[in-house]
Amino acid sequence: YKRNADGDVSMDVHFDDSIPYQGIYMDYFQQLIGISGGDIANITYTHPSVASLKRHSSNYTAAVQDIENGIVDMSVAPFWMTGQR
Repeated sequence: YKRNADGDVSMDVHFDDSIPYQGIYMDYFQQLIGISGGDIANITYTHPSVASLKRHSSNYTAAVQDIENGIVDMSVAPFWMTGQR
């Protein structure tokens, strides 16, 4: 999630890359980076691409599409397998 200027969680700032993501998955991934011994580096937290979001109604499926398209190397979220993915 991201917080707006008032400190409230808001989707209005979802596409604003100057506002950092927060939450348990970001904390978890930071710990993975710490124990990776340098294997995981140069991390940019961002949203799924607009093209994938237009193609899929699910943000999760859009993120998987971005991986398939080679736009990103990985995505961190509570994913599960579906027929579409």
